[in-house]
Amino acid sequence: MPIEKKKRRALSEELAKITQQIENVNRKIDLTEDEDLLDALIYEELSLKARFRQILKEAKRQL
Repeated sequence: MPIEKKKRRALSEELAKITQQIENVNRKIDLTEDEDLLDALIYEELSLKARFRQILKEAKRQL
């Protein structure tokens, strides 16, 4: 398999992994009542979304 195809596949897998992590964080947000934990989860969600955007940009450059 060519290197570029491997890179695209790895980026795609990373995007899927991050999407799943965001979904998990959102479920935790829906279930928590603790304000401190809620704050931490919101920051985690924002961090994951920023990482998703960065990987998506990199994936678009590979096309």
